[in-house]
Amino acid sequence: MPRNPRLKVSLLVIAVIIQFPFSSFGQQPIDLTGVWQGEFHIPGNSALIERYFQKNAAGRYSGVNILHWRKNGDNAPYLSGGPSIRTVKKVFVARLDGNTLYEAEVDTVESTPTSGGMLGSGKVQVVNDNGTMEIKPMGTDGGATVRLVSATFPDKYRQYLVDESTFRIDHIGMTTTDGSQGIKFNDRAQLTVALSNHAPVNFKNLTVRLTTSETENGLENYKDMKAEFALGRNANRNYGILLSTNFGVPADSLHFMLTISSGNVLIAQKPFALATDPFFKSAEVKVPSYTSSRLLATGAYYGFSNTPYTGVAKSLEPLVAAGDKMAGMWKAVFLSMGFGEYKIDEESGYAIGKPCISEVEEKARAGDAEAIYLMFYACQMGLEGESANAVSVSFLQKAATAGFKPAVYDYALQSVWRKDYAAAFDYLMKSYGMGVKKSAVLIGSMYERGLSVSNDIDSALYWYKAGEAFGDPDAELALANVVAKGYGNTPPDIHKALELTTAAAAKNCTDAMIFNGTVYYDGKSGVQRNILTAIKWYKSAADQGDRQAMLALGGVYMAGGPGVEKDEHSGLFWIKKAAVLGSPKAMVVLSKCYNQGVGGENNVIAGRYWYNQAALNGYAQPDATGINAGVNNFMNFWKYADFTPSYIYVNEYGEKVADGDDGLMNGLFSGIGGAMMSYYGNHQQLIDGLEFIAKKGGVKIYGGTVSSHFISNLSLKQGQTVNIRSYGIVSTGMMSGPATADGLGNAWAEYRIVRDIPCSAVMAGVKESQWKFIGQHGVYTAPKDGPLLFALNAIDYANYKGYFDITVEVPDN
Repeated sequence: MPRNPRLKVSLLVIAVIIQFPFSSFGQQPIDLTGVWQGEFHIPGNSALIERYFQKNAAGRYSGVNILHWRKNGDNAPYLSGGPSIRTVKKVFVARLDGNTLYEAEVDTVESTPTSGGMLGSGKVQVVNDNGTMEIKPMGTDGGATVRLVSATFPDKYRQYLVDESTFRIDHIGMTTTDGSQGIKFNDRAQLTVALSNHAPVNFKNLTVRLTTSETENGLENYKDMKAEFALGRNANRNYGILLSTNFGVPADSLHFMLTISSGNVLIAQKPFALATDPFFKSAEVKVPSYTSSRLLATGAYYGFSNTPYTGVAKSLEPLVAAGDKMAGMWKAVFLSMGFGEYKIDEESGYAIGKPCISEVEEKARAGDAEAIYLMFYACQMGLEGESANAVSVSFLQKAATAGFKPAVYDYALQSVWRKDYAAAFDYLMKSYGMGVKKSAVLIGSMYERGLSVSNDIDSALYWYKAGEAFGDPDAELALANVVAKGYGNTPPDIHKALELTTAAAAKNCTDAMIFNGTVYYDGKSGVQRNILTAIKWYKSAADQGDRQAMLALGGVYMAGGPGVEKDEHSGLFWIKKAAVLGSPKAMVVLSKCYNQGVGGENNVIAGRYWYNQAALNGYAQPDATGINAGVNNFMNFWKYADFTPSYIYVNEYGEKVADGDDGLMNGLFSGIGGAMMSYYGNHQQLIDGLEFIAKKGGVKIYGGTVSSHFISNLSLKQGQTVNIRSYGIVSTGMMSGPATADGLGNAWAEYRIVRDIPCSAVMAGVKESQWKFIGQHGVYTAPKDGPLLFALNAIDYANYKGYFDITVEVPDN
């Protein structure tokens, strides 16, 4: 543990007031060009200040600050352990905004001895009066008065001037994934910026930022297109900015501004425009004929084909076999959702849909309503990448607005999930009027639950029976639920309900199978308990891919019961399958199993992964270790604070730190010291590792945790790209506070392992290669073959509290 962890405090953030009496300024803009001199005082120190300002063509300033420090008394914080005289020379950049000067120190070009104080970067106030500049350091007494002694900038310091001739944006290039130029819809493109520094100055803390003037821009990360970096003396660098786009890329072009700044001072900027390739080629949407072979086949599920409800496979499979890509996408949708009596199989749905997506895209771009509707599901299934799901509803809305019958029905479902029940009811009635008999069960549900309409069980039964007449298994299940509970003067009838659900189960309705399994497992309402029969029904639904049935079946095996032995291995098997398919409850249960070793060995990495996934789904509270550490610091301060006068504080090394007659100061010393001993004296267990979790949607998913650094068991090939996300909040220290995986920004540079990456940030690499910033979300491309490495960019990670949980997605190319 460091003996003085993170006690560095910036005392000299400046507020400077300048007043100009010169008649030459008059109503003209203030020009600070020239030499300013004065005397600077803080307790125990004084210095001669020389400030050299030069205004450049862009109206900004750069120059040199020089302080000649000398010792005034015994208390000299800048001179402790060193000689009595020192000189510090630093290059700065600045901008004048009205009467406010913003300044950022860039580099120390001379320091004799090699360490010493300086003005620091801060905000400077300028007032038009008697030609003086008043410097008032924040956090300490003292200050300075400096005056303009010459309006000429000395030639000997011109080599240090920074402007757009010495720091240049040489070139901006753009490459899409297919190698074309410009911005394409639903793409990951690389913007390459060539920078060159022709000044003898090290830029240690630069920020590159990309902004666009269009609000509707189709950019996924347009609010986050910035990064920190460094650029050495007389150096060149190519800097890459990832641009992720969705399907909302506008026509013609996007207009950007690239800026390079130090602190809040602009150094260079460059406007540019990029041509765009939008998704839709036409604003017109055309609804196809419902007499096509595809829509006659799928219409049997929705009910607009004027036939009773039937499975779609018999009519759809020959079309798929004949090479109809649109039919192939329909099959992919039905498989992924478990519709039309297909077994739920997301992996097969993804595999079938993948070779069909290009043709579906082209037809959708041309305005085909059927293809636009299928694009909604393609995005939901992950066929268009991870970010496309967020914009998928725009495709559905477009097809529904055009009047495509399945889209009108599904848009009603979306409205229910958004809890816009009035819109949902309107769309359901519209779709039923268009012949979509599948809508009847949802209309009945809205009457039964009183959603945007009055609670009316008779109306609910009317619509449920209309769905039952069509043969909809969901309507049969809904009717069974009402019959099982009883309604009005009609008593409950569980046997009639079982007749209805058994008929629905025969049509592969997995919810009906779960209903039957639960009736037999509970053994209530006149039905004898039979766990073996319950297992049969649960397994039938689980075999059809139903995740809730898998969870229920896992619970039965975990508990055991009459006629069934407890089987933790089988229970864990089914619970894990449910979690992989997205059941948040199963994720929580699975996390507990891994943490407690139920059904196998303890696995803290897998346990944390599944708990984090449950939290992301809103089914569990996020890990609050990092947040609680900050709360504990506050509580420990009051626990250890002793406001008794004449208190002497001795640290854990037996060294006297402070004493005095001031009870307030004693309390502050003792409270802070005690809290620090409690914080830094208790190190958490380090948890580091990465494990394969599952394969889903054509992607291999790995989960892990990082609290220091480690070499994972995932090996990458040169050029292979993976998608990485990091979650959580970590307490990095009493002074530095909490941080996300993006790190602590420009602060605490002395605690970094890699200078160009924020302190405490998550970073990745492969063995014997440079680390790359990952943060909360990053894409990593391996520069060479090797195992994937993770680390926190911190030399004092042992003092941290909390963990970052990570997921790595590896496309199965």
